[in-house]
Amino acid sequence: MSDVFNVTATWVYPTGQTAYNPGDTMKLVISGGDVQTTTTPGTTETVQATVTVQATDGATGTSQSVPIQIVHPGTTVATPESVKIVSVTDGSGRIYTPDVGGLFATAIA
Repeated sequence: MSDVFNVTATWVYPTGQTAYNPGDTMKLVISGGDVQTTTTPGTTETVQATVTVQATDGATGTSQSVPIQIVHPGTTVATPESVKIVSVTDGSGRIYTPDVGGLFATAIA
């Protein structure tokens, strides 16, 4: 099983600003998701088939046992999953609070 995350994070600045001022509420918003891939390996089985032959005149031949190989292919299933923010840390020691849905987190600048 593997997971491939494709998530982007964007800072949302107060209207008209290109940076945060001390005391502003900082908001980090994420979008995107994860794709979980599960692969089941294939298998091969060999069974014996018995073959009896018959001539046009009705005579039958000796039965023969012939191996048959059956291949069961593996499967790969990709399942899209949503993602959410669990925690945010930075070097400043700020405390970030994710919202209930986990799509954004806020802190005080």
